[in-house]
Amino acid sequence: TKFTIALFCVLSLSSCSNNDDNDSSSGSFSINGEKCEIHDASCSFHGTISDDLGEFEIPPHGSFTMQVVFDESLYYFSFSIDDASSSDIIKTGENLVANGLVSVDAFRQITMAELSTRYYDEDGKLSISEKGSNYVVVNFDNFSFVKDTGKSETQYTINGKVKFVDINE
Repeated sequence: TKFTIALFCVLSLSSCSNNDDNDSSSGSFSINGEKCEIHDASCSFHGTISDDLGEFEIPPHGSFTMQVVFDESLYYFSFSIDDASSSDIIKTGENLVANGLVSVDAFRQITMAELSTRYYDEDGKLSISEKGSNYVVVNFDNFSFVKDTGKSETQYTINGKVKFVDINE
């Protein structure tokens, strides 16, 4: 009971902290000017995905997800990079937003479900500054997008850099 709750809190905090010795995400990271703490950042790269009958096809892409504390709440943020079937394809320093390759897929509180939300108007700069055998470092430079819930529209601007660990390596 009290011991179980305390143990759960300790395990939750230790599993969310990012204590890598080679941690490139320890720099400043902010959303709308508010400094944020990153709890988890991972990525995966996929070639063309299709079913056996050829009825649907998902083009090559890189998927990036992270959990970040913003506005005193834990948020889930995900975006994708089109045509990125591996990190080798992405050139370091290239502005992927200017090339129309970045799409925001989700930005929401972990505890919230948002079924009709759309994301659009990605702007600013998002680039890969470093690549390793099992990670990429993404730089956000005034990277912005609009979140449209159907009831309201909010623009978010992200700055900083984050080390995303490749879950397939």
